[in-house]
Amino acid sequence: MPPLPLLPLPIGVRSRTVPGINGLAVHLLEAGFETPGRPLVLLLHGFPELAFSWRHVLPALAAAGFHAIAPDQRGYGRTTGWDARYDGDVGSFRMLNLARDALGLVMALGYRQVHAVVGHDFGSPVAAWCAVVRPDVFQRVVLMSAPFAGPPALPFNTADRPAAAKPVDVHAALAALPRPRKHYQWHYATPGANAELPHMPTPAQIAANRWLPDAALRVYSSEYTRTGFQGGLNWYRCSIGEVYQAELQLFAGRRIEVPALYLAGRSDWGTYQKPGGFEALQAGVC
Repeated sequence: MPPLPLLPLPIGVRSRTVPGINGLAVHLLEAGFETPGRPLVLLLHGFPELAFSWRHVLPALAAAGFHAIAPDQRGYGRTTGWDARYDGDVGSFRMLNLARDALGLVMALGYRQVHAVVGHDFGSPVAAWCAVVRPDVFQRVVLMSAPFAGPPALPFNTADRPAAAKPVDVHAALAALPRPRKHYQWHYATPGANAELPHMPTPAQIAANRWLPDAALRVYSSEYTRTGFQGGLNWYRCSIGEVYQAELQLFAGRRIEVPALYLAGRSDWGTYQKPGGFEALQAGVC
């Protein structure tokens, strides 16, 4: 395989690959690496993004005195070792294994503690779970654009009570609309999603989004042309799969005990994509 082209990175940001991380060779971008002993900040991207999404944040964190790293997560970019097939090892994309990827990378770099783990979009729940399961390592957490509603609950005090009514079926409600709809996360879990995503958005929509420079767009289009989207889509398959959600019930009742910050734009729809999630975060998840 010919070498991949160099990424257009700001001064002070370097690219490298760390092998032997939970079955992966993890590609990461980093800044502030020149001075040993700096506190570590771990940046976790969302979908459909890359470590490259943090390229402007990395130098700012380095200037503030941190060693900042941003990996291409499992299923993305230049990280290798993951199964790209729809019918492959989808279980490797379950949430606790993604948190294990993060922990393994931190340990491989020689750190026993992370000053802060920051997750955006689908990186947000990974960051949250890092804080839930290993608060001794991940000392602070920042969640961006995707609230964490806490571990899924186990039925409590139900032994001598009648069965509770089933919650409203959002999928039935969407299907009953005059123009039937499907929740995007469930659509992303279907076999055809990977083939559809290269055609979204349309050229006209791309032209209207001047906030994304053409040079940056070329990086994303080049990387996803090479890898496809199935790796990231497998995250959605695990997030809605009952067997993988049941695994997380082991942590029912746990909350984020470390200092936490939620950050989103005023008009960011991600805050409200799961009804009740933001309210649960405010009410006591942190």
